[in-house]
Amino acid sequence: MADPRRTSSSILPDVVFGRHNARDLGLADRGILSKGQAADVVLFDPATIIDRSTYDDPHQYPAGIGTVIVNGTVVIDGGEHTGALPGRLLRRRGAVLA
Repeated sequence: MADPRRTSSSILPDVVFGRHNARDLGLADRGILSKGQAADVVLFDPATIIDRSTYDDPHQYPAGIGTVIVNGTVVIDGGEHTGALPGRLLRRRGAVLA
């Protein structure tokens, strides 16, 4: 994947996980935003999103991400972690998807 700090083109279409990807992976309850479906949603400002990590200090949250929702639970609110950990390991036919 391209490094967004080193390219002028948008990489967003390459990272969106949609219904076709979910179907190909055998994940029937994912890939669309609809009642009864599991979804992870990231709300961000494309004008300010930036990776703040460096090689010397790699564990930094990016700027410009205001809200993250995982399986219907807000985990990042106003750029701050809420302490919620609703994520779970996904499996397909005995394989771990990570």
